[in-house]
Amino acid sequence: MTAPLNNRTRTTALTFKSLEGLCSDEETRELAVILAQDAEARDYYYDSITAYIGLNFMGILSELEAADSAFLDQRLWQALSEIEKSAPVAAVSKTVEPPRPVLVEPVAREKAVHRVNTMSFYTAIASLAAVVLLLVFVRFAPITVSRDVATLIDSINAQWDESNGSIHNGMRLMTKVDPLYLRKGFAQILFDNNARVTVEGPAEFEILDNDRLKLHYGRAYSVVPQEAMGFSVVTPTALIIDLGTEFGVQADLYGGTELHVLRGKTTLVAGQADEKVSLVVDEGAAKRITHSASPVVDISLNDRMFVRHINSRTHFVWRGQTSLNLADVVGGGDGFGTGCLESAIDPATGEYGDYRSVDRRSDGQYVPVEWNRYIDGVFVPAGGADQVVSTAGHVFEQCPATNGVYYVEIINGSGRYLGDYRPGEPLGQLDGTVHGTADYPSLFMHANTGITFDLDAIRDAMPGISVTAFTAKAGLSSRAPREGNADFWVLVDGQVRFSRQGVRDKGLAFDITVPLAKTDRFLTLVTTDGGDVDRPGTEFGLGTDSDWCVFGRPVLKLSER
Repeated sequence: MTAPLNNRTRTTALTFKSLEGLCSDEETRELAVILAQDAEARDYYYDSITAYIGLNFMGILSELEAADSAFLDQRLWQALSEIEKSAPVAAVSKTVEPPRPVLVEPVAREKAVHRVNTMSFYTAIASLAAVVLLLVFVRFAPITVSRDVATLIDSINAQWDESNGSIHNGMRLMTKVDPLYLRKGFAQILFDNNARVTVEGPAEFEILDNDRLKLHYGRAYSVVPQEAMGFSVVTPTALIIDLGTEFGVQADLYGGTELHVLRGKTTLVAGQADEKVSLVVDEGAAKRITHSASPVVDISLNDRMFVRHINSRTHFVWRGQTSLNLADVVGGGDGFGTGCLESAIDPATGEYGDYRSVDRRSDGQYVPVEWNRYIDGVFVPAGGADQVVSTAGHVFEQCPATNGVYYVEIINGSGRYLGDYRPGEPLGQLDGTVHGTADYPSLFMHANTGITFDLDAIRDAMPGISVTAFTAKAGLSSRAPREGNADFWVLVDGQVRFSRQGVRDKGLAFDITVPLAKTDRFLTLVTTDGGDVDRPGTEFGLGTDSDWCVFGRPVLKLSER
């Protein structure tokens, strides 16, 4: 044994539930494993039983060693039989008569020896055993009454098997009923002890007790608070017991189990009969359990394998991502890679679609974006102290004067379809890396453009998740046709949190990091033309020429609350 199977608190709880007849079948097996592998737990258990029933059976309990032994197994009957065989014959002392007067010559008498009927003695022993058996059966027999111990608090695109009947959010879930079959989608369950489990279909599972779930197959992610310590997940080949953790379990149809511990630690019990092993699995570790000769093997932790949070109202599904991609949001996505590359938003109208390489002028008005809950609005910065940058009326007071011209829409991508590109030409780069791809997302924001993101809407869509910072690598794309000159701005609620002005070097990136507090509402990204004056009548005479501004990897940093 590499570590104690569990702490005294769990042993105590299981012992008293056992004495009161409240242990489920799985808890009974768990207690048996504890007793098999922890001598201190066995001593405590023996003492508890002895004190509870008031009988010690002359050391019979001390023989309980195997994990699958019950309190009254075959050895108890054998012990009682041996007692009967070795019981001594009980003799009754002779009766002493008071002396009487001797009237005649004394007559010799034979001594009378009275024996106890052995059948009566055996009957007494058997009766004692029967009484104890009855007492133990009453106290130890598991209850079979179904109880509601958890609630289905949320689900997304959940399709349940017809055999389960009507399953809906808010429904109480019962023990001692048929397994639940989640054919597809996601379901989040809150146990009464505040342990939360998110199940991803296809999956088959059942609620065993108020602190235990059995996963026949599928994926389940458990978040266990301090008050629910000891919560466990059972699979066909393993028992995982929480020690204050977040952990994911996958069970396949062939009996294999994977355990991934994201926080804290768990106890893992695996193996069959005399080959059973138990070990503590720490944070950051992962194990696979099989039926092979070496039932537990190390594997690499996959911290994106399990769905941890869902929100059906906003269709939010979170697998532990630590950043939300704002370029993906501009592309109509959820920030986790579902957006369309090379799609764009017109900063003068707020409309979503394709882009075109045409110089256009705007009056600088702020335009709300109604179709995307994460984007508050867009604008073409015209300069002046009255440049509005949010629907709440925040003003960018330091906005420099511009020519009010924009050349192309705000793009999720590299701008590869700009008229300046020739077929087959390489895409633009920042610090030697092609930007605007799935691996290196970017916002292409040719001056003059601005966009504002609604941080509260993002927080509302992701319960339990905090937005902590905005980060990016910014600069002029290496594919800008001529020399540019542009300014980069990052605002929070209208206030400048970062700026880099007069950027001219193509292909060189600089880092942006802007911490965000929970009270910050709007994040605004702006590019302006660097103050270049227009040269009417000349080719490429606008001050915005070649201002190919790029925010590479523009992300919001996320953390779990």
